[in-house]
Amino acid sequence: MRARPFAALFDAVAACVRSDRDGLERALAGAPARRLFSQAVRHKCCGLLLYNIASLRIRTPELRELVELLRRYAGTAALDALATRSQVLDILEILSEHSIPNALLKGSARLFAGDRITEWTHTFDIDVFVPHEAADAAASALLEQGYRYQFDAATIAGYRRHHQHLAPLLPPGAGKPVELHVALMLSSYFSLRCDWHALKWHLEPMDESGSVLRLDAFGRALHMAMHGAGMYRLGDAAQMALELRSDPDLYRRLYAFMSGECIQPIPLLGVLAAGAQLAGMDADVEPAVRRYVEWTIAREDLPELCHNRMQLVDAWFANGGAFTGPATRLAFPPTRRYDGSATSYAERFRILAGRVVAGVAGAGYRSFL
Repeated sequence: MRARPFAALFDAVAACVRSDRDGLERALAGAPARRLFSQAVRHKCCGLLLYNIASLRIRTPELRELVELLRRYAGTAALDALATRSQVLDILEILSEHSIPNALLKGSARLFAGDRITEWTHTFDIDVFVPHEAADAAASALLEQGYRYQFDAATIAGYRRHHQHLAPLLPPGAGKPVELHVALMLSSYFSLRCDWHALKWHLEPMDESGSVLRLDAFGRALHMAMHGAGMYRLGDAAQMALELRSDPDLYRRLYAFMSGECIQPIPLLGVLAAGAQLAGMDADVEPAVRRYVEWTIAREDLPELCHNRMQLVDAWFANGGAFTGPATRLAFPPTRRYDGSATSYAERFRILAGRVVAGVAGAGYRSFL
């Protein structure tokens, strides 16, 4: 019997992180090629898989179809990465000319560093970290160079008030939207501070001049945990695992810091636990966190109809097996859009009803897996 596609992908990513040739070969052969590839695209793991297939010299004939799919994906991503890196350099120059403090985040930082795995993974935007008080100046500097906001004035203002980054800015020509982050994540999602001033001690230079900054290993892993809470993108946990493999003591420091989280402690620690599991670390994980990770792995193999509507079940596990708790409110539809307009009761009821039905159906389907 063949493994479920996401379960196979999880095992394959673990083998990549550990440079386990035999384990990677077994995992990749454990599910149909196209379904495994589809999961790898969704979870931004294609570059990681192809890089390790190449570096570990896996040439199994049974994997020919999957490897060809990954190569095509990586080929288009690599071409795109050249233009994106050039755009990143232009943005850094613009911000430097205006003396605006900034640091590259996530894939933007890895692209600047020449990371091959990132070059073989599609990037959808450019993330730049700036102090809250410098965000408007940073946006103005880009606007002067032909960038333009993607949304209307009301939505732009809504992003400024309620989101962790300003409204996306589109380049004057072809290129990626730019997101100017004033925090790693919304304060309504996490109680831990994650703005520039809280994390400035975790900034490090990326070039010899020291003018280009990024988050250090602790900051990068924290960002992956916050961004990946919910485990809807395995690539975040994979990046966490790579950081943990490079510095095993990082787990202890992250755990100590994340234990102070009040709103979503289990999802946050869940990404850390998943990263440790992928890295092959023997970490002491609380039962509620372990159950949360197990649920998210099972959830990703649910039918598409259920997959994106499991917020209520997610909340159950995020609260440690209860519907009452701080994570529950995040499972309900928002009362207002970014432009400030209210969402109707009918719209919220329709979305919530869909999540209830999907939750029941998904839980039932999982019991038969």
